[in-house]
Amino acid sequence: MISSEFETWQNRLFIMQPSLLGWLKANSPDYRETLKLWFHTLKPYRLDECLLVLDEWANGIYEPPKAYERDNFALHVRASVELKRDRRRKEREQHERMEVYKRRSGMTRGGQDNIVQRDPRMAEAYKLLKAEDTKHKKGLIDADEYEQKKRQILEMVQ
Repeated sequence: MISSEFETWQNRLFIMQPSLLGWLKANSPDYRETLKLWFHTLKPYRLDECLLVLDEWANGIYEPPKAYERDNFALHVRASVELKRDRRRKEREQHERMEVYKRRSGMTRGGQDNIVQRDPRMAEAYKLLKAEDTKHKKGLIDADEYEQKKRQILEMVQ
């Protein structure tokens, strides 16, 4: 974040929490220096990430810092951004692991063709299971009948 972006963020913050500026002026020996420190704390983060934290606090998605936590306000924003980044990273890694698994198991798009190439019985079982599943979803067969047919089909490939 650059200084002009911090000013944008700061304006949104003080609009969202108008009493915070008064508290800052009353409690900091030099509130402008405090804001500079907050800027340096948030400098490594993008404006959109920091604004999202404020929006989520304003909308009640997450709880903003309590009054007694105001001294560390920028640290709370930083922690929220880091938490979101960590969650996105973990989701991305999980997605990548699933893609690797799908490729290895032949379950990617066109994966049915891969199954056919490896084991025609599996392909046939897949088609039969899919047909029975469709019948069950349409209400043409009940859950017990579906489970019975599923067991019979799976016994074919074992």
